[in-house]
Amino acid sequence: MLKKKFKNIRTKIYSIDEDADDFGIQNLSVKKEESEKVTKKKHKEKRKPVLSFETEEEESDTFKVTRSSASRKFLQTKSKKLVIDQLDQSSESSEISGIPDENTIRAAKRKREELRQRKSYPDYIPLEDYEDVEDVMEVSTVSEKQLESRLVREDEEDAEDELGPYAEEKLPLGKKAEKEHKRLRKVGIEESIMDVDFEDEDDEFIQWEMDAIKKGGGIFSNKPSKPPLKRSIGPTLIPLSSHIPKLFEINSIMEQKMTDLQFQHKNHQSELIQAQKDIENNQKSSEKLEIDLQVTKNRYTYFQELRLFIENLVGFLDDKFPELEKLENDFQKILTDRSEFIMKKILKEDSDDLTSFCNVYQDSTSNDMDDNIQEEKDEVDEFEKISYHRTKLFDDVIDEFKSMDLVKSKFDLWKKDFSEDYAKAYGDLSLPSVFEFYVRHEILLWESFEGHSNFEEMRWFQILREPGETTDNIILKKVIDKVVLPRAKHLTMIMDPYSNNKIKSTIEFFDSITKFVDKESQNFKDFLSAITNRLQNVVSSIKVPGEIASSQHEITEVEIGRSRDRYFWRKYELLQNLILWRNYLSDDFIQPLVSEHLIYRCLLRVLDLSPPSSHKFEQMLRIIPSEWLSASILERMARGAAGF
Repeated sequence: MLKKKFKNIRTKIYSIDEDADDFGIQNLSVKKEESEKVTKKKHKEKRKPVLSFETEEEESDTFKVTRSSASRKFLQTKSKKLVIDQLDQSSESSEISGIPDENTIRAAKRKREELRQRKSYPDYIPLEDYEDVEDVMEVSTVSEKQLESRLVREDEEDAEDELGPYAEEKLPLGKKAEKEHKRLRKVGIEESIMDVDFEDEDDEFIQWEMDAIKKGGGIFSNKPSKPPLKRSIGPTLIPLSSHIPKLFEINSIMEQKMTDLQFQHKNHQSELIQAQKDIENNQKSSEKLEIDLQVTKNRYTYFQELRLFIENLVGFLDDKFPELEKLENDFQKILTDRSEFIMKKILKEDSDDLTSFCNVYQDSTSNDMDDNIQEEKDEVDEFEKISYHRTKLFDDVIDEFKSMDLVKSKFDLWKKDFSEDYAKAYGDLSLPSVFEFYVRHEILLWESFEGHSNFEEMRWFQILREPGETTDNIILKKVIDKVVLPRAKHLTMIMDPYSNNKIKSTIEFFDSITKFVDKESQNFKDFLSAITNRLQNVVSSIKVPGEIASSQHEITEVEIGRSRDRYFWRKYELLQNLILWRNYLSDDFIQPLVSEHLIYRCLLRVLDLSPPSSHKFEQMLRIIPSEWLSASILERMARGAAGF
């Protein structure tokens, strides 16, 4: 276990001569070792009892006078100062004035070598002259310490170190002694604190502080400076004579002052003009800020109202859209049933006519007629019911939502007053979803394209298309593409290709709608595909005439001729309607339907089974493009038209 090191409070002695420094340091180390040995000897002495009474062996009735902690501190401090003074004296005596000669240097080296050799012996005691009695006592104490054993147990050393300060203390008896003991203890604590503060001071820091004070010119004092002396004001003496300036001097002085005043006045004028401009600019800025503030207030108020309006509008659309879709589905079912009924009727007529002139007889029962009459009656009732619910759809709606015109005016105000916000919100792209409900409600009862081919006459078209605008209206295009085309697709799926009026109205609608929609859009492609599918299905379902069989029923030639004529002109009307799509549908689609299905399989066969009729051949050649027919068929039709 390592022993506790005692702090060395001795200051380092600096000397010019290196030999003298070594000698002073050796003396310092020897004295330190001697002081440590004396301290250990004192700790190893027999401990005395805590009380100040004598032991049983000593027969004395008096108290033993003991030293207080303060007195011990004082003696220790005095001994430290004495050692430092002796070191200072030794260092002063060892200093050499001037440059040492060769003999002096040789003697100093020899002396240093002797000191090194002597120091290696354990019983070495330096033989020096001591000026103070305490130095002699200290050396004798060290010699006595060397005679004792230097082996110390760890537990003894620790106990001595811990209980050393309390070894010589006595227990005070009485109030005065206890009071005095507390006072001395308090004084000892204060002195210990002062000693700790003194030991913590760094010599280098103190030296640096003193040098800094010297460089700074002294220590600053906080004493207040003396107030300046007040001078007494005395009477001004009037001189007996004075210099009278000349006129030109006065003029020059006045001119100089006038020039300075004019220059100063000019500067003041420019500053005044600039200040007036700043005031005007500030007034304009203030007015502009007032206008902006008012615009911002109006904008905030408007958008708060618009937000509430849109929330109510969304709630209205969420409630009414399911009802509208139900009405659309019911009405579409009616139209689908009607279309199927018409096609069945046409096929039935074809079958009856073919049976007549092809000698295949099929009797139609009266039950079918009764069923058809009942279906037509149910269809009329359902149509009236849907029309009634359509008119009642807005009965429970507030006035500002009953018309598309009122709703659009709300958004037109937004577009007019706050165009930037309208553009940032992509109003033209979002408003078609708002107007979809009103447009679908208006076109709900469309049965066909008859009477609806001209958009200019439709109310919803007039509302969405503002006056002076061209076909570049984004909202109008979006509404037609998103709302009108899907509805037109459903009407095309139930289109009657045998009706010339309906086909013409469908073509007019097709021609009008291409001005407002993109032909590459998916809805337009679906609409076009619905037209081709409808025409393809109708032509494919035609029953073609077969060979003439032997007559099993009595049918007159007049009835057979009428049946042939009905069948021929019905298919001729279909042929004429298909050719009307030539400018809107591709020839690759129309030509096979016309030349192969209608002309070759139907019309020419009917003409072959009937008496020669040049009029029918002429009508066919008039409407059919010659490039759609092969040379053989074209020659055959030409011969028929000529009566051969």
